[in-house]
Amino acid sequence: MNTNKLSLKVASLLVLLSTACTSVIPNVDREERQSVVTSNISDEDIEAARLAVESEDFVKAARLLPPLAEQGHPKAQYALGVMYFEGKGVNKDYAEAMKWFRKSAEQGIPEGYSALGGMYADGVGTNKDFTEAVKWFRKNLFKVF
Repeated sequence: MNTNKLSLKVASLLVLLSTACTSVIPNVDREERQSVVTSNISDEDIEAARLAVESEDFVKAARLLPPLAEQGHPKAQYALGVMYFEGKGVNKDYAEAMKWFRKSAEQGIPEGYSALGGMYADGVGTNKDFTEAVKWFRKNLFKVF
């Protein structure tokens, strides 16, 4: 995946984190399964992580995002994936990026679909697999409509 294209995702990351709330309500009309985020994630935790990313303090974001991501917050999972993909605040680690992108995609985050599709298409962090790439790109396409 072109690193410049994924760098553009940082802007969407800021939007995602700024609109985050403490829970994700499952939508029974969607095929994607969304988990309910545990209630011990506070708005303050999310806001602190968003501000760290916005100010490009990726060292601080790398400290704040993992607890949110591990507790199931899909937007924090995606943000952590971007950081591992780009090596911002953490060592570049495509396998770890793919793990977090997958977790966010499994909860219906469209950017996670695109990131996974790109990684499979380009063979970054995995073997090239165009069937798998199309699967994730298609989910993103149908999410838009």
